Amino acid sequence: MSKATERIKITQYDFEQMLISKHSIESLTASEVEERTDLDAYGDWIYTTLTLYYADDEHCATWMGGEGWEFVDDNVRNYHESGVRLTDCCGAFSTYHIDEMGHEILCCKKCWNEVPAGQGDGLERKEI
Repeated sequence: MSKATERIKITQYDFEQMLISKHSIESLTASEVEERTDLDAYGDWIYTTLTLYYADDEHCATWMGGEGWEFVDDNVRNYHESGVRLTDCCGAFSTYHIDEMGHEILCCKKCWNEVPAGQGDGLERKEI
C-alpha cells in the first residue's frame, strides 16, 4: 500500500526535475485533472487543478498550487549494498544539519527533506 509523503513547497519545474532525477524521464508521464474541492458562497463547486505524475504507469506524485508530494510504498525499503537502510524518499544516505535554532535535523542527502531516524543514517541495517 502506498502513502503520501509530506507536502513540500516547491515550484512545479523544480518538482518535475526532482522526479526526473528519481525516475527516468522516459518512464514519467503527467496528466492534469480538475478536482472538486469546496463550495463557494453560492453553493457552486470550486475546482482545483492537480497534476498527477506516473512512473511506469503507476501514480507516483502529485503537484498542486505550489506544493508537491510523492507516494511511497510502505512495504518497500531501500538498502545499500552494505546493509544500511536508505531514505524512503530518494533511496539515499542522510546527514544531520543544524537549523537556525541550533537543532539537529536529519535530512536526505539527495532532496534535503527531513527524514526520520534510521533512514540513511546507519542506525537501521539488515544482514547481508
